[in-house]
Amino acid sequence: MKIMCYTGKQTADFYIQNKGYNSGKPHRAPLRNCFAVFTEDEFLFQKVQALFIGRYFEPFIHGSVVPTIRLDDVKKIIERTPIKMDDKAIKQFKSLDDIDKLIIVTQEKIKMLKNLKTAIATETVRR
Repeated sequence: MKIMCYTGKQTADFYIQNKGYNSGKPHRAPLRNCFAVFTEDEFLFQKVQALFIGRYFEPFIHGSVVPTIRLDDVKKIIERTPIKMDDKAIKQFKSLDDIDKLIIVTQEKIKMLKNLKTAIATETVRR
């Protein structure tokens, strides 16, 4: 695993938000303020997601105006938090991945429905 500050030029396996109240949250697409993660571990994204949901990053977020998490703190949390990788954990991580995919599909459907609503409303007003 290698984690570094995202410069806008790397294509990483995933990204971790480093500023704001969601510091520590993993993302599939890069953000303006994030760390780039390069790994061979196929479940590292889900591990970081579990750490974020479990609020393991919160004690390390500092700053009163713009909350921020340090790169070294993110590395330490990921490396030092033991996650037993047995069959149950693998199934749970796959379930997390399936839920993420379902959320994306649902968001796309909501966006299409909003566009349809706008088109119908616009057509109704033009009559």
